[in-house]
Amino acid sequence: MVIIVNAAVGNRGYAGFGAFWALLFIFGPGIFLPLEQEVGRAISHRIVAGEGSGPVVKRAALVGFVVAVVFALIFTGSAQALVDHVFHGSYGLLVGFILGMFGFYAMHLARGTLSGNGRFVPYGVMLGAEGLIRLILVVLLAIVGVDKAGPYGIAMGIAPFIAVLAILMDRHGLLEPGPHSEWSELSTALVLLLLGSACAQLLAYGALLYVNVKAGNGHGGVSRSFTNAFFIARIPVLMFMAVQAALLPKLARFAAADAHPDFRAALKRLVQVVVGVAILGTVLAWVIGPFVGKILFGDDKFRISSADLGVLAAGSGAYIIVLTLAQALIALKGYWRALIAWSSGCVVFGIALVVLDVSVALRASAGFLIGSLSAILVMGVLLLQKMHGAALESAMPLVEALAEHEAAEI
Repeated sequence: MVIIVNAAVGNRGYAGFGAFWALLFIFGPGIFLPLEQEVGRAISHRIVAGEGSGPVVKRAALVGFVVAVVFALIFTGSAQALVDHVFHGSYGLLVGFILGMFGFYAMHLARGTLSGNGRFVPYGVMLGAEGLIRLILVVLLAIVGVDKAGPYGIAMGIAPFIAVLAILMDRHGLLEPGPHSEWSELSTALVLLLLGSACAQLLAYGALLYVNVKAGNGHGGVSRSFTNAFFIARIPVLMFMAVQAALLPKLARFAAADAHPDFRAALKRLVQVVVGVAILGTVLAWVIGPFVGKILFGDDKFRISSADLGVLAAGSGAYIIVLTLAQALIALKGYWRALIAWSSGCVVFGIALVVLDVSVALRASAGFLIGSLSAILVMGVLLLQKMHGAALESAMPLVEALAEHEAAEI
């Protein structure tokens, strides 16, 4: 999809599209991924207790809808500033952004319901369907000769709705009747999860947003090359999404059932897999990334060195390690700890943007890497503290594994 948009629109439009993409994923998953996580966790706990999940899903649907409306009103009120300074003059991107907010609400609610019920096949199909629908819409726009960024943003905004309707149209047994759901079943953790998730998404997409806003008007070629490189470097994160679908509900079930050895063993295996993915992604980006990028996007639209792309990919690799540790903390209800770790990563990222005296693109990439590495350190320490506090037995194997893998990544 990015390849098609890259070929269809000019530098300024593509900079606006890159900023739109970053902002959408900062606020879309940033706001509604916690809803998915809490719905999945709450359903898992109800299943362990032999209770139906219908009431908690309905409660979460109401909460999510209210939040979506509030944020949509805020962004509508800030429309002119967003169009002028972020979307580089495109009102269509603003429309796509607001549509996407509601689309992510619907999609994350559905994904949490599916994952909590152990329906991982339709969960995966929904992920794939949303991407495929997006691609089809973009291809159709390109075929008819659309050369403005706005319609492509609108296509992104409506794709989640179509995917949710297609996957959930004939799904039964997801809303079984059960005990009444109190507000506390979700709300005690939802605010902390929302703040933590927003910080996580800011760290993940802050570099893309920074470059496209900073260099989008006067140096469109720089922002275009960085945006294209960013999506290549994100491949390890996309691979992690396949693991994340099953991660939180599984860990939550182990925690709810006090299956501490199983919890430790599952987390250790996941850390090993994720570190391997991170290292592999970094090496491939460094060695063949520029070659692949020029084939996909063109020589004139992918002007980034192997070293710069390697730094960006290393940041993505470090980021998925933080995500893994964060999922474990969430399963143990360590919401404050996860928020502290994500916040520390964002603060370090922001400091790096200010103090590093290098090019805009390298400053963003290095800031992303340094911020993610600092978040790994803080998240790992706080996770170990939480595991000891929860009386998990023999945490030393995980301590040693984390220490080895962090050393290898650094």
